[in-house]
Formats: sequence, C-alpha cells, structure tokens
Amino acid sequence: MKLSNWGNFPRIEADLKPFKSDWEKNWFEKSFISRGLGRSYGDASLYSRVLSMVDHSGVIDFDESGTLAVKAGTSLDEILKFIVPKGFFLPVTPGTKYVTIGGAIAADVHGKNHHKEGTISNFVSSLELFDGKEISPCSLELNPELFNWTCGGMGLTGVIQSVKLRLKKIETSLIRQNAIKAKDLESLLLAFDENQDWTYSVAWLDSLAKGKSFGRGILYLGEHAEKDEVKNGRDSIEMKKKFSLNIPFHLPGFILNPISNSLFNKAYFNLSSDKDFIDLDPFFYPLDRVKNWNRAYGSRGFVQYQFVIPENQGIKGVEKVILDLQKRGLSSFLTVLKKLGEGRGFLSFPIKGYTLALDFPARKKILKDLVEIDRVIHEMGGRVYLAKDARLESKYLSKGYERIDDFKQFIRGKRFESSLSKRLGIT
Repeated sequence: MKLSNWGNFPRIEADLKPFKSDWEKNWFEKSFISRGLGRSYGDASLYSRVLSMVDHSGVIDFDESGTLAVKAGTSLDEILKFIVPKGFFLPVTPGTKYVTIGGAIAADVHGKNHHKEGTISNFVSSLELFDGKEISPCSLELNPELFNWTCGGMGLTGVIQSVKLRLKKIETSLIRQNAIKAKDLESLLLAFDENQDWTYSVAWLDSLAKGKSFGRGILYLGEHAEKDEVKNGRDSIEMKKKFSLNIPFHLPGFILNPISNSLFNKAYFNLSSDKDFIDLDPFFYPLDRVKNWNRAYGSRGFVQYQFVIPENQGIKGVEKVILDLQKRGLSSFLTVLKKLGEGRGFLSFPIKGYTLALDFPARKKILKDLVEIDRVIHEMGGRVYLAKDARLESKYLSKGYERIDDFKQFIRGKRFESSLSKRLGIT
C-alpha cells in the first residue's frame, strides 16, 4: 500500500502490519520500523515494512500521585481525556495531541516549556522496549544507555511497548495567557528574555515582513490557571470539545502562495487579540481544530522545516536565516519561533538557542533552496529536527548531531531501519 506521513511527502510503497498480527513470524530477521499515528512530517516512520502501533493502546495503571503507565500506541488525546478530569496534564506536549506516546518519546518531543522543563524524556520513569530479540525494561537507573538512545532515537533502537510517565498537577483546565506584540525581531527576542520566568512561551513570527517591521511577531506566554484566580465559574477541569473545521480534499497548490501568505501574516499581526484565560486546546493545540489541515498544501504535499541555532548566534543568526529565506522567495504560511533551554545530548533535537518551524510546499525549487539554508544552519552549529525532516542530506547531519557516530555504533546489527535512517546514512 502507498503510505505517507503528515506532510504527504514522500509517499512510498509499504507493507503495513498492525501490532496485533503475525508480524514477528512474517518479518523474522527482517528489518522494519514502528509507526504511531503518522504525525511525523517526513519519512522517519516510513519504510518497506511498517509496524502500526495504534492497536496497542490503553491505560495500564494510574497512581493518584500522578504516575501513569500506558501502552505505547496510546495517543496524547486519549491520555488527556483520562488525566485532565483527574487534575493532571502532560508534563511536556508537542503542538498536536494526535501523536502516540511511543512516537513522542522516540522523537523526544519538546513543547512551549522547554526553556524551563526540557523534553518529555525528563518525565519518563521507565519504558519497555522490544530490541529485536526480547523485551527489555530501561530507565535512567536500569539500562541507562539504551534508555537515553531510545529517547530521541527515532525508533531505531527498537519498538517501545509501554511507558511510565510522571504527570503535572493542575487545578483548572484553563491557561492564564499574556500576548505581547513585538514591532520587530529585536523586540521579539528581547521579549523572550524579559519573560523567561513564564512556564510556557511561543511566538508567531512574520517571516515575510521587511523594513522596519522585519521579524515582527507576537509572543504568547502561559501559566496553568489556579482556581482562586478564575471567575464566573470557569474553574472546571475537563478537555472541552471545540468546533472543528475540516479540509475534505487536497486544495489546489496555487492557493498558498507568497501573496496569500503575506496577506495572512499582516492580518494575523493586526487582528490578533489577547485573552486573559484560554482553554487547554486552543493554547496547546490550535491547529488540531482544523481537521486534515495538511491538505491545504495540495496533493504534492509539504515539508515542515524546523531547525535550531545556538544561542550565541543571537539576533544576527536568526536575522541571517530569515533574510536568506526572503532572498530565495521561500514563503511560509505559518512561522513559529521558540527559545529552547539546555539540551540533553544523545540524539535529542533541542540545544540552547532559537528554533524556527516553517511550512513549505514540496516543490523542486523549494527543496533545492532549502539545501542552501541547511548549509547556513550547519555553519552556525545548528541542526534540523529529524521528526519533521523529509529531505536533509547526510553531510549536514554530523556537525549538528555530534554523537551521531556513537549512535550508529550503538544500533549496529539491530533490525530497525527507516527511510530517514537510510537517506541519512544512519543505518
């Protein structure tokens, strides 16, 4: 069958088997990759043989102190529906809840709170991993090397079977939000520094603005609201259902273009409003409210280009990348900026610095131009996020991920491969 992930690029022919099947017998000694809900954007969970984990889901155990054990195919959406009414939230969450917990750990996802609380692996008490021969428990205390390479290892160390996760206690399902409009890039980066004590921070950036408005954006800050600060009976604790739009088919490719993107960015900056309190869903998962939004980029698909550059590159580094994007006419409909804290090493993506995420249609010229941006990122000592990558060349991998050779050595002889690992020469 034809298979692709969220970016609809690339598409490959794959033998897809559910977890509850005879995959071990049929694929005995053959290489394969496990896959959750397919929300990695590129080819990280694509291969000729793909093991679907979505039928391996459900809660195993819950401790009222806030420890949750679940099967690896359980989605964050399922977890949230279970834990929020009990007064808990995910300690770290990406920008969509439609990923599996196993996939989140394989990518070692980060969120709006990375500068204060790090990646999701910081909150994993333990996990069980099928390494190709047997199921091995691992944690920071038990099989720590296996644990550390699995968190961020993109499924190449084995199949995560189950996870024990420490949760965050909350009193309401509201976020106290503050939105700060910044007139230019310098003001936006300064706003991050001046508000680093907030738990959650993320910025929308107008990557198309020029002149005095270059790099303008809106910084969104958030804290979990406590009961005594919420009025009008809004202190209930639940994952509220929100109205969702739906894109029922692939839109024509010409709809998202530099002109329409520029108009959207101008309107967003001028019309965006500040709400004191906002529900969990729109704060953490705004795009989840539009079903199949990936179809907006047309049938050829799109790539999400996310990279991080070290903090010591400062405003000049961010400015250089944006100017290079503008010079090449690379027009992103939505650009997200975050400031990350210290990284955890191994193969985890974050390092202390600035990360930008941009969306581009998967067109030949754009893919070619992005190779030149890769070179700029590489020279700055930055790296591309593998969970979203579909086109990076292997020569730009080693400098960004300094321990990649150690990882190759660790997984040598294992049965797990993906289109990404083959493309980048990892396996």
